[in-house]
Formats: sequence, structure tokens, C-alpha cells
Amino acid sequence: MPEGTGKFTQFGICPAFDQDNVVFIAEGSEDQQGIYISIDGFLSKVTNRKTSIPKGFEQRR
Repeated sequence: MPEGTGKFTQFGICPAFDQDNVVFIAEGSEDQQGIYISIDGFLSKVTNRKTSIPKGFEQRR
């Protein structure tokens, strides 16, 4: 998992494709969850549970 540990264990049901690129929601061990993107075969994290909320936005529950 990019910027995480181990491998993906579950995937969301609606990946988005654009030619050879894909964005998807996935989970891993130890409560890892996030949105990931593969562009031209290079996999990276878009956001995950450890991503800071930008200043000016507050988290609502």
C-alpha cells in the first residue's frame, strides 16, 4: 500500500477508469483505508485516514 504497510485486503465497488488510469477506494490491515490512484502504472495515495484536514475545514461526525 502506498505510504502504508502490507497489501490491500479489500477494494471498493466503484473504481473509476480513464484509459490506462484508475482511482479506487481500498483497505489494508491495521485499519488502513484510503483512496488510491494508478497513473501510467505508478500507484500512489490520494488520501487516507492519516491525511490532515486542510486549514479552514473542520471534521464533522
